[in-house]
Amino acid sequence: MIYLAINNEQSGPYTPAQLQQMIARGEASVATSAWREGMAEWRPLGEVLGVGCPAGSVSGPPRTNGLAIGSFIAGLGVFLLGPLAGIPAVIMGHIARSQIRNSFGRLKGAGMALAGLILGYLGISVIPLAILAGIALPVFAAVKERGGETKCLTNAKSIGLACKLYASDHDGAFPPDLASLEPDYIPELDALVCPISKEGAEAEFEYFGGTASDPPQELLLQARHESRKGRKIVVYKDMSGEVMRGTPPQR
Repeated sequence: MIYLAINNEQSGPYTPAQLQQMIARGEASVATSAWREGMAEWRPLGEVLGVGCPAGSVSGPPRTNGLAIGSFIAGLGVFLLGPLAGIPAVIMGHIARSQIRNSFGRLKGAGMALAGLILGYLGISVIPLAILAGIALPVFAAVKERGGETKCLTNAKSIGLACKLYASDHDGAFPPDLASLEPDYIPELDALVCPISKEGAEAEFEYFGGTASDPPQELLLQARHESRKGRKIVVYKDMSGEVMRGTPPQR
């Protein structure tokens, strides 16, 4: 019994006599792809029946599907052009595999199409990860910077409190400089840093001094550098502090 592939659809089985009648009626030709049990691939009907084929009617060996080649190349492009190259690799890979399945042996390249599909899907899987990373990294950076500003403000208020204690022991006068707070009021002044410098270095504080009787709205100290967002830490002589944008006024 013999099967035929007509218009990319399998039909049959037919007996040789039935096929001879179909050829006579023009429903098939000696060039129509045919297969019978024991054959490794589809061959022209004339060859299967053992009758002559018109010159040029036999298509010859299977040819490689062009979309399969394109899918494989686009899949490799994921490593050179980025994950977006995976999209055409997947599209061409699926189309190529469908065409190869329906070609009844006239087309080959299923392996390349499969490789293109695998590489393409690997590339596409990176896209949502890249989107998530693009969203998450700025958020993490903002949280880290806020943490640095909070630490800086806490340290600045600790220095302000030490200045207040110093003033209570020195007739209301704040220390002439921050170094005078060591070691009686601050055991280690180097630990009270402000890690918000744009250059990434630990910024020091600018100290203004004065007395406890000065207006509470005057600045006692401020960070020398702004954060990457242009914010600065300040502490006033009433020991209040804040994170503010721009140059703080003498309020």
